[in-house]
Amino acid sequence: MVMNDNTAETMDSAASVRDQSNHKGGEDNIEKIEEYLLFGDLNSLTQLKPTTITQLCIHIFKGEYDSVIKSELCSPILSDYFTQVYSNPKLATQTLTDRINAFQHPQKEFICLTLGVALLYAFIQANWLGPDVKDITTNVSESPKLIINELGVDGETAYSKILHPDLFFASNIILVDNFSLLDELKSSSWWSSRTAFIHQRCLSGKSETLKSFIQKRMGFVGRFYVSNFDPEKETDTEDINNSDDKERDIATRFYLENGLIHHYYRSVKKSRASFQRAQLWTGLDAELTGVMGRRTRFQTFDTPQLVLKVTARNENTTTQNNNENSNTNNENSTNNENNTNNNDTTNNTNSENNNSNMTPKQVDNPDPTLLDKLKLKGEENSISTNLLPLDQAVILSLCLDVKNNNPIHGLTTEKMHPYVRKVLENANDWLVHTTALLFRSRLDTESSKSVERAALQVQALVDQFSLEDPPIEKRSPNFWVLNFPPLWELKKEMGDFFVALGAASTALQVFEALEVWESVIECYRIMDKPKKAEEIVRKQLEIAPTPELWCILGDLTQEDSHYVTAWEMSKHRYARAKRSLGRSAFNKKEHLVAIQHFEEALAINPLYPSTWFTLGCLIMQQGNMDKALQAFSRVVMLEPEEGEAWANISSIYINQGKLLEAFVALQEGLKIRHENWRMWQNFAFVCVDLKEFQQAIFACHRLLDIQEKADIPFQVLFILIKAVITSVPDKYGVDARKYEKSVLELMGRITSKVSTNPQIWKLYSNLHGGLGNKGQQLDCKMKEVRALEVSGWERSEDLFQKVAQGTTDLVKLYIDENTSKGLYSAKLKLKGLIKKTEVNFGSLPVFKELEALLKTVEEQEANMQK
Repeated sequence: MVMNDNTAETMDSAASVRDQSNHKGGEDNIEKIEEYLLFGDLNSLTQLKPTTITQLCIHIFKGEYDSVIKSELCSPILSDYFTQVYSNPKLATQTLTDRINAFQHPQKEFICLTLGVALLYAFIQANWLGPDVKDITTNVSESPKLIINELGVDGETAYSKILHPDLFFASNIILVDNFSLLDELKSSSWWSSRTAFIHQRCLSGKSETLKSFIQKRMGFVGRFYVSNFDPEKETDTEDINNSDDKERDIATRFYLENGLIHHYYRSVKKSRASFQRAQLWTGLDAELTGVMGRRTRFQTFDTPQLVLKVTARNENTTTQNNNENSNTNNENSTNNENNTNNNDTTNNTNSENNNSNMTPKQVDNPDPTLLDKLKLKGEENSISTNLLPLDQAVILSLCLDVKNNNPIHGLTTEKMHPYVRKVLENANDWLVHTTALLFRSRLDTESSKSVERAALQVQALVDQFSLEDPPIEKRSPNFWVLNFPPLWELKKEMGDFFVALGAASTALQVFEALEVWESVIECYRIMDKPKKAEEIVRKQLEIAPTPELWCILGDLTQEDSHYVTAWEMSKHRYARAKRSLGRSAFNKKEHLVAIQHFEEALAINPLYPSTWFTLGCLIMQQGNMDKALQAFSRVVMLEPEEGEAWANISSIYINQGKLLEAFVALQEGLKIRHENWRMWQNFAFVCVDLKEFQQAIFACHRLLDIQEKADIPFQVLFILIKAVITSVPDKYGVDARKYEKSVLELMGRITSKVSTNPQIWKLYSNLHGGLGNKGQQLDCKMKEVRALEVSGWERSEDLFQKVAQGTTDLVKLYIDENTSKGLYSAKLKLKGLIKKTEVNFGSLPVFKELEALLKTVEEQEANMQK
């Protein structure tokens, strides 16, 4: 069941030699049927001439999977499968493969593909879309444990309570393991990648094997279906303009699916590129803008509100009042603005759309102050875009992109809301609207005024899973272009929302039903019942021991022996056990042992950025910078927003003298950790070394923004000032004098925040002196001397030496100025200094120099009076 290198090579070879334009014909128009099946086009299928094969596809879309499985064409292929798979999955795999090879029919490839898709959709309906499938020929009396164990990949186990795993197991054998038998079909690469991604979604963690497989398959899909496909180049708008609607829709769907795959694996740049290409192909213009409006019931004046302005290639415009049929009694929120006693949350929660059977239930906000929908100025007469479901899916992907490319912050949430609100304006597709409601719920958790609605909304989405309406053909068409979770993840989110509301006991019931034991333990911790958590885990170990439960017990008891038991039980394949052993050794400061455990865990599954990060830090401590760099590089490949990893990469590069690489790493890290003053300091140092003077100035300003007491590196300021004074060319050959005004502004801002640092004033004085600003130079030198005269300087020789040197420099400026006022000030300054220090330091050479300098001033003053 687990793919190996030979499988991948066979699939690569099959895909590379496939001739797109040469498909087998026959009584059915296979190419058209294949396309309709791929994109869920039931209407087009029903318009074709009725045949056995078209009827099979129609059965799939209508959820009549048993009619496909028991059909005369497909039943011979699945013969004996369901009787074998529960007791011996490996034997069932071999039997099904043999049946596929032995099957004879002019349309063998397409019949096998159709059967695999039917099994896949049945599994998706049971675990993602609902309601649970009925009349499927499965051996429900036996435990699916062996099947679920066989679904594990790279040490990552499948979720233990998956419904009907036998259906997915069979579809995976057909669409993935026997990919080469379907090489005549253009869509086989797309279906194999879809199947593998569903497989990934069933696992406890990300799998490197599945990731590599999916991305290779999607590469073939792009070349087969998208005009002039090249992921490394910008999309040519001429190709888009020359494409018809069908080609544009196919390309849009491809890029959405590809972007969601990259999003899942945290490949932020690749997901953004795919989402942007999807937007280009669909012809959708989306722009955030401001509109005056209100968001609370009792607001008496309009304020700027962030909204999404959308223009679609294919759109139907209606008055906005007619567009609100998708909202759940939203008008009530406006009509009741002045009703301060609006405490009937039950009515709000149970409000439904006019078409309640076909539209997801939308929960109103129980908070008495917030409107359920923004009330925008002039919206009664405005024209709103009624978007197509595919355009709505693109907008939801752009919403994900906002999240991926911005820090976790309230402003990011505010930028995401307009995208969700735009999709919720029209309930044009059941799953698109459901996904938008889920997105809104996640955003609602950021505010105490809407977190209750978030929990109630997710509860409503879970409840609709078991409803018969709408039928599956209304739920599934856009499944592949949406980031919608399986039912068990949705229920877990619901439990997490209950925890956020403080209802830990309610959440506990949800988590126990899901058998999500880590969340169960967290609930008991919140409820201050740690012993109960251990009791539950030990009880489950008596019933059905698993490596995961042994690791959880190890976490509770802090006993390494439980991790060892998990490792041995998994036959050295359960990577989490090794990660736990590594973490335990790290906490005990047994660093070499920890390194060994982490390396073994990552050899099984390398898609754990936190493990790579810890390993990198340990190796860095051992002094192996090259190997540490490899570890941190893997971190940022898997988790581009890991700012600390970027910081460590830059430190290694600085240590190796690779300043340009350090500069790039710090730029990436500061996009995420823009409040990290240490990174800004390092960035400033690297910038001046590279003669990136403008960037160095900006880094100093950021340090001033972050810190109340500015800690600007003295060396950075010294180099900047010297560069400006001596007209040093920067990295781009520009005279540093160009930055004169910027450096003056920076020094002025620094001295306004730090007025007692004599080094800063000395630099500021030198800057003015180098620029010919004699008056400002003298003023800054006076402030430098004043800053040097700290408490007790008259009794400390070191402090006296500094004051004497500063005063000497100041007096020389007065002498150079050669004015009676200046000379008089110099004389007073020297006499006061000599008088204060004569007793303690009269015998020092520097004191004699001060006396000589006073004599020089007096002589020059006398000469001026003549």
